[in-house]
Amino acid sequence: MKSHHIPLLLLVALAACNFPVTTVPTIEPQATDNSQGTTVMQEPVQQASPTPLVFELSKSSYTCVDDAEPRFARLMHDPQWMPWPSRMGAPDWNRGFSSDRYPETVPLWGRPRSGDGEFTYTREWLEYLRDLQPHEEAAIWVALPGAGLFDRFNDSIPILNLDELSVEPKAEGISSGGNVVLVLETRNGSVRIQMLFVGDDPPDVDAVNYQTAPWLVTKFTSVSIEGELGNAGGMDVYFPNVGDERCGYWVDLQRVEMFPRLPFEAAATVSNTLREGPANSSRSVGGVAAGQVIRVLEYFPQGSDVWGRTENGWLLLEYLQNGQPVYTTTWSMATRPPILFP
Repeated sequence: MKSHHIPLLLLVALAACNFPVTTVPTIEPQATDNSQGTTVMQEPVQQASPTPLVFELSKSSYTCVDDAEPRFARLMHDPQWMPWPSRMGAPDWNRGFSSDRYPETVPLWGRPRSGDGEFTYTREWLEYLRDLQPHEEAAIWVALPGAGLFDRFNDSIPILNLDELSVEPKAEGISSGGNVVLVLETRNGSVRIQMLFVGDDPPDVDAVNYQTAPWLVTKFTSVSIEGELGNAGGMDVYFPNVGDERCGYWVDLQRVEMFPRLPFEAAATVSNTLREGPANSSRSVGGVAAGQVIRVLEYFPQGSDVWGRTENGWLLLEYLQNGQPVYTTTWSMATRPPILFP
């Protein structure tokens, strides 16, 4: 397993991945409660190296959708859109399922509202999947047939010794609740999201991972029978947003909470530091006082955190504390980001 630091500017890494030019649909954000009480600010754990980067997508040799801009969103958790606390309460749920918690998968489609997103995982992408994990236990769990990512009809996947791989496995077209996605367009009640393409070589795991590009690498989440959110497998487990459609897969629009449109104004609820880049270790370039109104021009998700670029520097808009999101301004979202173990 590899550590996930950022040895190069993320823009260089993204350009090397040959991503498509992307666009955004005209969708109004969902109404969310933006009220925020005074919170004592605590510095979150820094989990990535400094990235002095004003985020922009790389250009490529092909264009999927013309004349628009990308827009970030989060995939809703099951209790947000289902009539039950979790899908285990659905009438058609398999009552033979013995666990009180299940991986919170979000189906992805090859076409708007249709098409199986299943595809073949190559050995190279299995190596990338393995190297995304923080330890061998996580690698073994994510590669288990039937655990969520890989079809249960696959043979056992020797993820720790791929020289023993005899048949490349079939993977489900899925993402997971709470994760960030980058919306390219909307059509027929679904949105197209940016994906990595399985026909390309995998990116460098140190350059593209959950901390550096969480819209391209998913953190596997889970939900209990009562609707309690957690981590699939009871640990930090990751998988790339990869599929066999170069222009990306589609997801049901009702599963998506869009980030508020840019630019927008929000009031700081605590005093905070403005930084040169979207990282706590980046140089301080000023600050904001509680109650001060700021204008946010750009988002940069980093792991389960979200940074915003203002006219005077980067501000941490949201971070996790004891598994719950802390919002430092009146900007907020209804969908909780994935939990990270310390």
